[in-house]
Amino acid sequence: MKITHLEIKDVKRIRHVIIIPKGYIVKLAGENAQGKSSTLDSLMYLIEGKSAIPDNVKRNGSDKASIEADFGGLKVIRKFTAKGTYLTVIDESGEIKSGQDFLDKLLGENATDAMSFMSKKPADQKKILAKLAGADTAGIDAAIEKAYSERTRINQELDRLKIQYQTAKFTPDVPEKEIPIADIMDKLDEANDTNAKIKDLNRKKETAEKDLVGLREQMVNLKKWIAEKEEEIKNIDAEYFGVEPVDDAPIKAEIANLDKTNAAVRTNTAYAKTKADLESKQGAFDAKDKEVETKRAEKKAILQAAKYPVPGLSLGDDCVLYNGIPLDEASGAEQIIVGLAILSAIIPKDGIRILRVKNGSIIDKKNMALIEQMAEKEQIQIWLETVSNEPDEGDGNEIFIQDGEVVVPAQGKLEL
Repeated sequence: MKITHLEIKDVKRIRHVIIIPKGYIVKLAGENAQGKSSTLDSLMYLIEGKSAIPDNVKRNGSDKASIEADFGGLKVIRKFTAKGTYLTVIDESGEIKSGQDFLDKLLGENATDAMSFMSKKPADQKKILAKLAGADTAGIDAAIEKAYSERTRINQELDRLKIQYQTAKFTPDVPEKEIPIADIMDKLDEANDTNAKIKDLNRKKETAEKDLVGLREQMVNLKKWIAEKEEEIKNIDAEYFGVEPVDDAPIKAEIANLDKTNAAVRTNTAYAKTKADLESKQGAFDAKDKEVETKRAEKKAILQAAKYPVPGLSLGDDCVLYNGIPLDEASGAEQIIVGLAILSAIIPKDGIRILRVKNGSIIDKKNMALIEQMAEKEQIQIWLETVSNEPDEGDGNEIFIQDGEVVVPAQGKLEL
């Protein structure tokens, strides 16, 4: 949808202008401060609404102003009075309620200014182009960032474990688990009990033997006692049979070395845990590293398959690139071409396909030819301002404006 008829009255520097464009390129030429920018601004005021309109757009000395455009079956009228601005939108069925909402849908989320894309932050430009070219890698970028962050965290733990593992000590020929001191004390108690029993038996035997000597001296009178004592000794010997003295020195030595042994067990346990942790973290790191590389490969494939609206466009790490350099470092003409191409692709095909270019004087013939081809291919009407001291009679697309009026090719009216 493009403008087939435009009439502007008393807007900024404009007195009265009627333009009837037929092609896709509308060149507004003239000297500075003659009304070219006012014409372009009028398109913005007409379509984009109150948010784009300054406090006073009426020409000095005028108490009202108006802009009226026909879009081929759709008429849009905006009037300015002392009380404010009023919009009327009319289609074949009559006046449309909520006219600005209707225009916003036709325009989409974009302004008519070809450089509006360049005014966005590089990161936002990248998002727009990525979505447009089918190269939206935001999800993959987030996954890469998350995996990379996790890989970094794991790598820090891995470095710590490597140092810990290198300094860890391992003592061979010790049990896998610490030996409870209670087990050794039980063995010592058992040995003490046995040795105490032997000592008691020896004491009893000595006593019995002493008694036997006495009894023998009193043999005549003490035969009965002798027999009893002999029986007692016999019983003691029976109980004593097979019981050997226990050397408790090794047990005491084992107790003395128990702390050292258990310390070695603890060291070996820590060594084994560190080794297991190290192997686990190494595995986790390798998995995240593989995940990062996989996501990067997916992103690369998406970017390679992307279809950009202008040859030479690509997506950098955090900005849009044009011929390998950041877009904001490209020439002014290149930025205009890129802005036109991107907005042409974004504006709804059945919407208001109009774009404005204020600094058209920086565009050379080669780039102007590219813009003309683009406009025709994309079916978009481009209103372009250029500075000129006199009309170019050989350029059939040019409208020369002077003192707020069209002077070439026809006073107050132009047909292309």
